[in-house]
Amino acid sequence: MIDAAEDGDRAFLVEAGRYVRHIQSGMLCTLDRASLFTLTRLLVFPTESVGDDVGCDHTLPDGKLTVFATRKHGLSLDDYVAGTVNSMLRMFPQAKPRDTIALRHKDLNPPRAASFDVTLDGRPYVTTAWIAEEGDWFVTVRSTYPAEAGNLMEMQSAAAIMPASLSIRAAEGR
Repeated sequence: MIDAAEDGDRAFLVEAGRYVRHIQSGMLCTLDRASLFTLTRLLVFPTESVGDDVGCDHTLPDGKLTVFATRKHGLSLDDYVAGTVNSMLRMFPQAKPRDTIALRHKDLNPPRAASFDVTLDGRPYVTTAWIAEEGDWFVTVRSTYPAEAGNLMEMQSAAAIMPASLSIRAAEGR
């Protein structure tokens, strides 16, 4: 998987055979095939410094979840959230806002969340982003799944930001 991503070897490494670690931020993505989220692809987006914007793509039952680590480079959380929401609305112009949950962890900055009802292939889906700041990084979880999957899929997707944020926090020694 690392070799399949352009510059993957400059941004990721396998750790303990169970995780892929983003070198620059310390974010972990699990390789555990028994997990609800199955890691399928690593993403290294072109930036001035390799590894400043990466993602771990996972499949869900009939959906997708991606965890991103993006270096802040002086961008405010408000501006980053606005850019993420605008990107979602460009992808789904007919999206309708909906309420969502944002789980909190006592040791982490609370995430912001934006969620929308969308239609894919004529079926109702939910697409959501959870975004938090950790040190020099924005951590984002983007999840799209069938609406009928309901609260369980929302809870599991919302919780996915916690291990990513905790691993970045630990790597920064906080």
